Amino acid sequence: MATCQLSTCENATADGIRSHFGGPPADGMRRLVLADPLDGCKPLRNVDDARSAVVIATRGSCTYTNKARNAQEASASALLVVNNEQGLLHPPGPDGMDLEIFSGMIPQPEGRALIEAMSGSSDPTQGALVPMNCNKKSGIGSSNQQCHAAAKADRDIVDGLTLGGFVHLPGGDKFEYLLAGFGVKVPLGELEMGAPLNPSGACAPMPKEAATAAVGKAIVATRGECSFIEKAEAMGAGPGERVGALIVKNSETALFHMGAAPRWRGANISLPIVLVTDVAGHAISTLPPDSTIRFAPSEHVTLAAWDEIERLKEASVWPKETQERQTLYETLVTRNAGFPDRVSAIQGAFSRVCSWGEEGEGIAGQGGGDAERRETGDADTTSVKL
Repeated sequence: MATCQLSTCENATADGIRSHFGGPPADGMRRLVLADPLDGCKPLRNVDDARSAVVIATRGSCTYTNKARNAQEASASALLVVNNEQGLLHPPGPDGMDLEIFSGMIPQPEGRALIEAMSGSSDPTQGALVPMNCNKKSGIGSSNQQCHAAAKADRDIVDGLTLGGFVHLPGGDKFEYLLAGFGVKVPLGELEMGAPLNPSGACAPMPKEAATAAVGKAIVATRGECSFIEKAEAMGAGPGERVGALIVKNSETALFHMGAAPRWRGANISLPIVLVTDVAGHAISTLPPDSTIRFAPSEHVTLAAWDEIERLKEASVWPKETQERQTLYETLVTRNAGFPDRVSAIQGAFSRVCSWGEEGEGIAGQGGGDAERRETGDADTTSVKL
């Protein structure tokens, strides 16, 4: 994965696939430079800039090993090739077994955006190549624990990325979203809403007439009936049938990064895909067709914040005493006043824990009373920091 820090693409990311040749990726933040010539097929003219940097080159005109060899001879630390079509592949290189430089491929949409941003700015661009280790899990599940960076330094880089934000609706309402673990980034301009899907699960390609009408528009699909990756594949079934963004409405007030399993199945997805809560999904799906929405990435919308919200579903998080529970609830609502999705989730968790208390169940969990808490050594309360 390459990350980019630039005024026009700050905290942008691109999933990449390494080549069948070359060494491991360079660690830490590195300068990103465009190859000169851009296809990297001749010895680089910008040798001084390329030294120790990650060189970005376009696909085509010569072999992958030719590009990598030119980058290595310029003392670059890595080569990233921008694909010239949708999807990704492992760049082959039967004649590149002697090469030590890391090389890989990144998708066309992110690669083009990166090249445009770097070409139009004199500011230095930095990025990191972060190897991701992925566990095999169901494609229906989230990617929260599916893929992670192994090294702490790499995890720190990943944790600093902006992978969520707000969906702004007409009238001023805004709701949170988190990006899927596959697909491309959301468009930053206004986006028209498409007609409601029928059926709403987006588990099969749309009829030709509906697909044509949905090109470039935001479409809302409900969670369930098929995996997240199957929804993405159905909505991006072919040229001319690609929607502008796929918004998946969760079945509960919760957010996570949707995953694909096996992970390579998500490499060819060229749609922006986001998850919103049930509250947000209802508001968005009831907008009239041709209404406009706007995505705004935000560093304040994070998986970590929603993991903390998820913990509120555990009874042991809440104080046993009624007044203390009420105080914690009011504190959490006040602290999250600018996040309507989170407030709704907090209200739901508080209502459930109050109903457990009214039914005489132990606040520490169903069937667990004071004796069980003493045996396990658990405290009556657990602090929550949101």
